[in-house]
Amino acid sequence: MVCSKKMNKPELIRLVVIDNHLFFDISQKIDGRGYYVCYDLNCIDKIITRKKKFKLDFQFNKLENLDRLKDNFTKYILKMINILYLNKDIIIGVKDIMLNKNNIKHTIISSDISESSLKKLKSINNDNIDFDYIGVNRIELGKSVNKSYVVALGIKKIKDLNFKRVLSQYNILFSQE
Repeated sequence: MVCSKKMNKPELIRLVVIDNHLFFDISQKIDGRGYYVCYDLNCIDKIITRKKKFKLDFQFNKLENLDRLKDNFTKYILKMINILYLNKDIIIGVKDIMLNKNNIKHTIISSDISESSLKKLKSINNDNIDFDYIGVNRIELGKSVNKSYVVALGIKKIKDLNFKRVLSQYNILFSQE
């Protein structure tokens, strides 16, 4: 633990070093030297910058490490979205989200959503819907559900608690940028 905060293991992020590269360990079970850190970017930064203390030979700077961490999060989230899509737990598009707002628990929004579409989504006055931004454009988001592009996805239910945790961690970590 980098900082002195006391937290339960599931509330922490595990970073693991494999072949001198830092990776986000979603399962918290990957073999390799692992470091548990809280959601604060300053704590992650401490792991990256204290390479002498941890005897790590990073071949890239700390910004690239954070970018790699963000990429790992994003790839995992897009993979899970695809699984939810295959299980028919996804509603695609702003119009369908609006029509099915009572069945939606999470909304994933592309980074390049128009102001008018975002305004429509935000007009859903339902406190049970979480809005998640995962930093991908409409084309990348569309690929996760086998479409040419998608500006927003509604998720009906998330059975995988790990996926909920990763969405939460992503938003806490990268909303600070």
